[in-house]
Amino acid sequence: MKYIVAILILMSGAAASAETTNVLEFDELWRQVRSESPELRAADQERKAAEIRSRRQGRHWYPRLSLEARVYSTNDPAMNFMSILGQRRIGTADFAPSVLNQPGNQIFESGGLRVVLPIYEGGAGTAAADSADRLAESKQVEFEAAELQVYSQAVSSFAGILALQNQEQELTRLLKNVDEVLSRYKVGTRSNPLGYSGLLGLKNLRNRLEGELASNSAKLQTEKGRLQVQASRIGEDWVAKPEAFDAFVKSRLKPAEGSEPSLSVRALELAAQAVDRSGDAERSMFLPRFGVFANGDLYAGSRSVATGFTGGVYLQWDLFDARNFEAMGEASARASAMQGRAESANRQSRIASIGATQNLESLEKNLSLMNDSTKYLEEQTSLTRELFRNGQINALQLVEVLSRRTDLVVARTAAQLAWTEARQALVLNSGARRSYEAR
Repeated sequence: MKYIVAILILMSGAAASAETTNVLEFDELWRQVRSESPELRAADQERKAAEIRSRRQGRHWYPRLSLEARVYSTNDPAMNFMSILGQRRIGTADFAPSVLNQPGNQIFESGGLRVVLPIYEGGAGTAAADSADRLAESKQVEFEAAELQVYSQAVSSFAGILALQNQEQELTRLLKNVDEVLSRYKVGTRSNPLGYSGLLGLKNLRNRLEGELASNSAKLQTEKGRLQVQASRIGEDWVAKPEAFDAFVKSRLKPAEGSEPSLSVRALELAAQAVDRSGDAERSMFLPRFGVFANGDLYAGSRSVATGFTGGVYLQWDLFDARNFEAMGEASARASAMQGRAESANRQSRIASIGATQNLESLEKNLSLMNDSTKYLEEQTSLTRELFRNGQINALQLVEVLSRRTDLVVARTAAQLAWTEARQALVLNSGARRSYEAR
């Protein structure tokens, strides 16, 4: 009965632990990060605003329809006469000088419906529409660049957690090995200098391992904290689902092949094109504008209600406006400045891409060598422990092998983190697109 109770207690404890600890896959984590990201929310709203503006500017050739209605009281002679004339009720008595000069105060209503169809606007509407289209495309690419930035950072943090979790496991195993040796170590007295030196070496190694584990824990909490800030709904009690580190990073951070500019550079190039096309609208200030129009008017007063109609064509041409001088020069300067920023960003991106590529090749080679060295050291550690048990080597020789193993574990994790950072930089500075799709 006691055994049954003990088993039930252990099972309930394991179940409670499983309920409180949330094991997260990256795709689930990314969905939460993406949904809570203020950067993406802002970029998405800018994209929507640009799309709406593009649609609005694209309707520049639509006819304009306006309505006007007024109710007014006036004793102005001209207004009184024209309002009565609009009712089509002018009589002979209305031409008497006394009536014309002193019409008294009267109340009238008027309304008008106006339709204007612009036929030519000097190219302003077309240029504004093209500029808005380029800007909308720029904001779309800018949104993708922001999304890729947030995604790659989430991948980098998650990969860091995987690497640090692996390091924690390896360091814990090494610490356990050292503790096992210390628990059976019998020759560590001061009267035996060699044995005592070995004891000190083992204790020193144990302290180092505890320090490395403390450092590892701090880095692990930093990476987890970064993701918890970005995805607050995951809470604090969670762990990353174990995955093969190399396979995870390679599948999630895929640099683009070829020489296409990065998304951020492409967004700047499109923005420069938008500014350049908006400058074309400045030329319309010096060109005529014409179209057709139609007015329908209604007049009402104490005598009657009547309507009128007017239709025709119009021509507008600003022959002189000092504010228009140098407008084209200003627009050209703005376009050149934006193009210069795009070219500068492209150069910086290419420099960063070249540096990341070279760094990545070096790190990949080092990681490959470290992986081989890890296998060799694991085998050497196993053999060295056996030799130590048989008394064929002393504790200092065992400590040396375990220390090299510790050095390799720490260096390998640092190289993995640097490798992830290099791949992230290469993804952001290449023409990578859509590598962040959740599978």
